[in-house]
Amino acid sequence: MRNKTDRNDARGIAHLVRLGWFRQVFVKSEEAQQVGMLLVNRQQLMNQLQDIENSVRGSLKVCGYRIGHVTKHSFEARVLELVGDTPSSLAITEPMLRVRRTLLEEFCRLDRLARACSGKMPSVGG
Repeated sequence: MRNKTDRNDARGIAHLVRLGWFRQVFVKSEEAQQVGMLLVNRQQLMNQLQDIENSVRGSLKVCGYRIGHVTKHSFEARVLELVGDTPSSLAITEPMLRVRRTLLEEFCRLDRLARACSGKMPSVGG
């Protein structure tokens, strides 16, 4: 259309509807959007935690330290056990552990929220 006016826009939309060149769009509820945002943010923190753990593992492996199989909550204690006697390795590794500790706390907080939300959701087909 040559001139963009409300009247011309309305005419164009009516023409599209008559021709059937549209499809119905569903808008998610605000609650669904918030749950989605919660899950995306939780996943992001989990990925960052894994990246930091892998970086620490790789750094210590170069120095000859092997962390082995540990849980999320025993990771830091194991790293400190390995590098505790080497001040330079401890000084290099400690900042990563502090960041990881903060990420883990926030991940646990979002995980608790996600678990609480899953308890409130209606069951599908039931």
